[in-house]
Amino acid sequence: MINHPIHIHGVECEVTGTDGGSVRPEARWPEVTVDIAVGQMRQIEFLAEEEGDWAMHGHKSHHTMGAMGHGAPTPIGVDHRGLVQRIHHGPQGHDIPRHPSAQPPEQKPWGIAGDPARVTRTVEIRMDDDMRIRPDHLTMREGETLRLRAVNRGRVMHELVLGTPEELAAHAELIKTHAGMVEHHDPHMAHVPPRRRADLV
Repeated sequence: MINHPIHIHGVECEVTGTDGGSVRPEARWPEVTVDIAVGQMRQIEFLAEEEGDWAMHGHKSHHTMGAMGHGAPTPIGVDHRGLVQRIHHGPQGHDIPRHPSAQPPEQKPWGIAGDPARVTRTVEIRMDDDMRIRPDHLTMREGETLRLRAVNRGRVMHELVLGTPEELAAHAELIKTHAGMVEHHDPHMAHVPPRRRADLV
């Protein structure tokens, strides 16, 4: 576990709270990147006046390349007249403006994140401390929605990562370079603590 410096592009902020509570106005300090240690919290305030989406990410190169680089959609400059009424008056999703950053699941060469309600088969993937997964081969039909249930039977953290051979090789290299610092938040990756399980659909 490591510190996470959080950075939002385009804004300057003020740290207004810590684990100990609110920071008095005269004691607050300005930042563009807020470093947060393991188990800590920070409360920030900033003037939200820049139009468009803001890039927000962990300010370490392996965070921005991985799952910790995100866009923060903002409604600044968006015409919201009548939006609340459309939200409150029934399921008319086609009437609600879709934000351009709201993307559907991304199709990968080996599949796409599925809808758990459409799962047709659950396959248990067993992981042990011999660093092997069982079964080591799956057969499926195109269009089938699978739940891969990763079960860690070992005593150390294990991961299940889906990808092409090239993507898996790059991921393995990243793990070697940044051991203990890679987190998984993508729908095709799971970190599974000992004696626990995680699902990928």
